[in-house]
Amino acid sequence: MKSENLPQGEANSGLDRCIENLRFVQATELVRSEKYSEAEAMLSPNGQAPDTARELDLLARINAHQERFDDAVRYWQAALKKDPGNSNYKNCLEQLSGIQAGNGLPDGERRSILRVGIGACVILLIIGLLYWSQRMATTPVRVTLIEEKPAQATPSTQSKTAVSQAATISEAATENQRVEQTLEQIQQTQKDQNQLLVSQIATIQTNQVVLLDGQTAARSQITVIGESIIELKRQQAETQHATELIRSELATLTAARPSASFTAEIAAARLPNPTGFNPGTPGVNVTSQGNHWLISFNPGLFDRDEHFKIGAKARLKSVAKALVQTQAKFNVRIIGIAEDEPPTWPWSSAQTHEKLGFLRAKSVLLYLRGLEIFPSDKLSSVSGAASQRSFPTPNINNRSVVLEIVPD
Repeated sequence: MKSENLPQGEANSGLDRCIENLRFVQATELVRSEKYSEAEAMLSPNGQAPDTARELDLLARINAHQERFDDAVRYWQAALKKDPGNSNYKNCLEQLSGIQAGNGLPDGERRSILRVGIGACVILLIIGLLYWSQRMATTPVRVTLIEEKPAQATPSTQSKTAVSQAATISEAATENQRVEQTLEQIQQTQKDQNQLLVSQIATIQTNQVVLLDGQTAARSQITVIGESIIELKRQQAETQHATELIRSELATLTAARPSASFTAEIAAARLPNPTGFNPGTPGVNVTSQGNHWLISFNPGLFDRDEHFKIGAKARLKSVAKALVQTQAKFNVRIIGIAEDEPPTWPWSSAQTHEKLGFLRAKSVLLYLRGLEIFPSDKLSSVSGAASQRSFPTPNINNRSVVLEIVPD
């Protein structure tokens, strides 16, 4: 499975959504702390109106709280254009229209408060009258100049007094009932306001959940981008490595000159008998073919692509030292061996055996040059054919090279 780079537009839009969510949450916290000016500055930087309906709604609420009703109406209308189906914005505009029409509190609340005040005054007046009548009834009347007999209460007078007291009590009961109804209306209004606050808190909590989801999506996108960067670096390293191999090949082709032809007898005189050749390490096979040697390795030198096995470089170094100790003059032709091997990584493509063989030969060439044992112009590398493999196919030991030693 190959890693794919996210389009730049999607990465930018995800980060923009994350920033908008953070800004909205911070502005909401400032409003809770009654820092309205700072919240407005965050929601509308440089006086520019925000783009989202929820930010316009929060600005409208801030202005309504500060009794800037015209600005609040303008922001709620803008929010309603962006979200026409939102009933909360419509209700807020209707309530605000009622407040503006009454120049303050709505008519219902003002009438309720007025009724409560009137009822309280009537009750106090009734209590005062009852107290005064009771005091007058219990206080004796003293006459200093003319003594008159107090008039005796007639049945008619007593009846009128009882009717008057009953009417007063009835009026007080009616007024108490009105006061209770007013209090119930106030309690209902408070209950409605509490429900509105609960709805707003639920909206804030929903926004917080959306923010957390946006943060999670942003982290996922950043992870994918990081993996893409790692893959690009790996591909860049491979490209640089291939460039170095090509430069080395060009240098070899420039410095190389045709090898002189020798007869079999002269070649035999120049190279010692391979039976006496001792590389000093196991797993090295030397065979003589006419006027040159073929040195193969068992097991092979590579585990995958052009990556050396552990201990492969040590075997190459031992062979190179043993060749120098023969005191013979020769050229080393490195033949890269490979089969049709599967791709190393799930996201990479398979390479032909010719290309793999060429890459392995170049890797051995660079290593032997790094030893500074042989002159650079005495080393060359080629990709081997299927007939030049050291072992029958398929065999993992064919991930190797063959050193062809030719007399100079």
